[in-house]
Amino acid sequence: MRFLRETVRNHRTHLFSKTAITKPATIKTLQTVLTISSLTLALTCQQNSHTAKSNNHMYSNNSTRNSIFTYPVREEELLRVANHCLKPKKAAGYDDFKPDIVKQVLPFIVTPLTHICNISFTTGVFPDKLKIAKVLPIFKKGESNIYENYRPISILSCFSKILERLMSNRIINFLDANDILCKEQYGFRPGHSTELALQMPLINYTIALIRKHVLEYS
Repeated sequence: MRFLRETVRNHRTHLFSKTAITKPATIKTLQTVLTISSLTLALTCQQNSHTAKSNNHMYSNNSTRNSIFTYPVREEELLRVANHCLKPKKAAGYDDFKPDIVKQVLPFIVTPLTHICNISFTTGVFPDKLKIAKVLPIFKKGESNIYENYRPISILSCFSKILERLMSNRIINFLDANDILCKEQYGFRPGHSTELALQMPLINYTIALIRKHVLEYS
């Protein structure tokens, strides 16, 4: 792993030294960078996965009272989630299924897809094929023949997005129902924003001034 990381680092240093890109080598070299980086990440995740699996026996026989998986996925929920998270104009993942096509055929495959989602949740296994992402280099700004002016984006399969959103909804509902997150947690929560995080102190200070309370500025 150390050798692979050093290879990636040296490769990036060589590529991102603001050396002009020749036309024929552009796509091939960008693919090399993204492939090596993805391989490094995959091997790291695989090692972490093996470590986690070795510890599974400690928890597999213990029942959990307040489980996150409190209710199974239903077809109506899956259709609603898919309609919300799949944007028709977004690009297709590695499987070449575009969001608009998936939304059209979803009523015909919703039953087996719902079954797959429920199996994934009850077994705790995310399908390997849904972990694959299509990585594309996107031009940011500056000169188009400089490697460092590109950033990679990953495009997931539509089915991966649906399964991810279903689990995300359950985690959020579980955290809210059990009052686990503090009320000052504004980021990445429905109905909350960083703007609200700035507004709340101002509101509290204003109320304190009106009530003629002593303010602590330290």
